[in-house]
Amino acid sequence: MTQITIRGETFRVRRVPDLNLELARRGLPDRHRLLGIVLPGPPPEILIQRGEPREEASTLLHELLHAADSILGEGRVSDLEEILAPVLWRQGWRPFRG
Repeated sequence: MTQITIRGETFRVRRVPDLNLELARRGLPDRHRLLGIVLPGPPPEILIQRGEPREEASTLLHELLHAADSILGEGRVSDLEEILAPVLWRQGWRPFRG
């Protein structure tokens, strides 16, 4: 488990083998095809569906954008993810090892 602090709030970051199963275990509704989610906590968490390293990195970036600015809509977050994720990947950003 990793911790990331954004704007003074510390988020636990966890990769899970089955995100929908994890949400169901917590009594939250099924979110078909969801790869990541920010949960308010306490403590606040970012959950990422395990997958290919590049996809996990992109999903984490997406959820970090949501955590950094909750006013940004899904469309804008997705646009920023599509622009930034390939750049960060080319620069060697690998948030999860192993």
